[in-house]
Amino acid sequence: IDLQTRNTIQTFSGHSNDANGVAFSPDAAKIITGAATYFDYSVRLWDVATGNIVYILDQTSSGSDKWLNSVVAFSPDGNRAVSVGGIETSFSVRTSHVYIWDVASGTLVNTMNSQPIGLNFSPDGSLLAVTTKLGVELRMFGPSTIPIAPFLLKPGIGSITSDNEFVWSPSGGGTYHLQISSVPDFSSPIFENTNLPTSRANVTGLVAGQYVWRVQAQNNAGSSEWSRVGLFTYTLSPTVTTGSASSVTSTSATLNATVNPNGASTTAVFEYGTSTNYGTTVAAMQSPLTGSAAQAASVILSGLTSGTTYHFRAKGTNSVGTNYGNDQSFTTSSVIYVNKDGICGGNSPCYTSIQAAMDAASTGTAIKIAQGTYDESFVLNESKSLTLQGGWDSSFTSQTSNTTFIKAPKASQGSLTLQMVTIKP
Repeated sequence: IDLQTRNTIQTFSGHSNDANGVAFSPDAAKIITGAATYFDYSVRLWDVATGNIVYILDQTSSGSDKWLNSVVAFSPDGNRAVSVGGIETSFSVRTSHVYIWDVASGTLVNTMNSQPIGLNFSPDGSLLAVTTKLGVELRMFGPSTIPIAPFLLKPGIGSITSDNEFVWSPSGGGTYHLQISSVPDFSSPIFENTNLPTSRANVTGLVAGQYVWRVQAQNNAGSSEWSRVGLFTYTLSPTVTTGSASSVTSTSATLNATVNPNGASTTAVFEYGTSTNYGTTVAAMQSPLTGSAAQAASVILSGLTSGTTYHFRAKGTNSVGTNYGNDQSFTTSSVIYVNKDGICGGNSPCYTSIQAAMDAASTGTAIKIAQGTYDESFVLNESKSLTLQGGWDSSFTSQTSNTTFIKAPKASQGSLTLQMVTIKP
């Protein structure tokens, strides 16, 4: 029952009559119940998570020949369970015992003859206090053997996980020693705890990558062998950083980003549009990405509108989750048209002079010049970068031959880039 909500979390069904005794194992993974009614004299071990019976520790016959008190408990190391029970030899004469069970196998390990009524363990598990009609007896109960090596349960050997919980089998240890390392010899553990009280631990701070882990059980008799070494890959949602756009022209641009898949195959895409609502999604050329290192992701956009500002961001998705990079923006360069006859196939702005077009252009503008020969002198006197594209047909839909300049262009400031232009010597 959840003590805060008072809701039932798990129901355990199996006793044929009332179960009068119950106790949790130290790691809360199991419970033990005992019945002391006419029709049910059993002790049962249950799995808390599933509600299933693990073992029926003592299934005595019903009737007046046997009986069982409703007293059950776990040893502090979780390796043993104890119950009080006995035989009724006549209606009023009872012979009772403390029964000691091995939790891992469900087998009877030993009995203590003491006519018990109740019992309890000392915190270190070395003593068992047994109440009788005559008083209280203290019995030595410390484990007599070194515990066996635990069995690794979660994460599984060879698994890929993003879970921070590590679970292993209880193996008679009062405490457990957990090591996690990025190197197989555990020479430099990135996590180590030598005194874990239960057979599970929550570990935070791991970065994506491959790791090995192992566990050792400890009690007052000594330490077990190390468990088998478990190899696992730890993953996170991708780390995504949007970069700057490059190779921006009037109609095209390259979008860039860095993406770390963090150990899981990651789909990398770009979202772009004329506002931060974006609207269009394109896959990165390198997608999907794998590994645990930051990698370049990019895509070339075409068919953009000249003189337009676009927003974009990168997005990465893997089995763990999705992350986005920050918003970035770029502006495609403007286009100006030049034809000596003043007809630019319906495109605007249209100029008859290259010099007039250069004077009107802003930095980054592409000036498209119709085919033909131009004998004007023109000079760039401002600090801006312009591209002069020659050879355009009358509709400015294709470049078919070079444009000829009689006089070489000059740039006292800024820079000029010439494409498909011939300068007559």
